[in-house]
Amino acid sequence: MRVTEKSVAWADVVFVMEKRHREMLRERFGETAREAEIVVLDVPDEWEADDPELVAMLDRRIREELARRDVEVG
Repeated sequence: MRVTEKSVAWADVVFVMEKRHREMLRERFGETAREAEIVVLDVPDEWEADDPELVAMLDRRIREELARRDVEVG
């Protein structure tokens, strides 16, 4: 999914892999991204797209973050 200004404004939380991704969103979408809650997962962006290890790591980190917020994941 491509990130759009509309999707950033719509989201309760935006998860990114690295700090530079957060900064890219802030540069691209300005105030909309600065007002958004953007969580950096600290996962190096050195993986091939859809790598099974990457997908599993992101799934785990996002679930952990949502659990901290008491958000139930299906």
